[in-house]
Amino acid sequence: MKNLMKSVLVAATVLVAASASAIDYVPVQINSVQDTVKKDTLTKDVPPLFLAQNDVTYEKIETANVPQAVSSAALEKYTGYTVEEAYKGSDNTFKLVLKKDDAKLTVYYNGSGEFVKEEGTANEGSIMLI
Repeated sequence: MKNLMKSVLVAATVLVAASASAIDYVPVQINSVQDTVKKDTLTKDVPPLFLAQNDVTYEKIETANVPQAVSSAALEKYTGYTVEEAYKGSDNTFKLVLKKDDAKLTVYYNGSGEFVKEEGTANEGSIMLI
């Protein structure tokens, strides 16, 4: 009987100690969202969700006004092409219409001359024979 009482006393002490320490902590999941932890509450500061990208508007500029880094990068990558038209975007990107013989190509570069994307390699005036 003495051992039974000791066992009950030890079990009760462990349960009280475990429950007292569990009250002070709130489990928090770690992810890319900033978490603010308060006792017994959890508030997440979620950044706004952008479903659509902002539309970039392009304004036509003179080809001489294209930065040297952009024009040299484009002409190095597209050997034999010439810059026919140039546009500057509201996000400081440059849209260049390149021409080589009958082929026209639209390419995009950022302000430091890094390639962004390319659109279409259509040959104008070409006829497809079947």
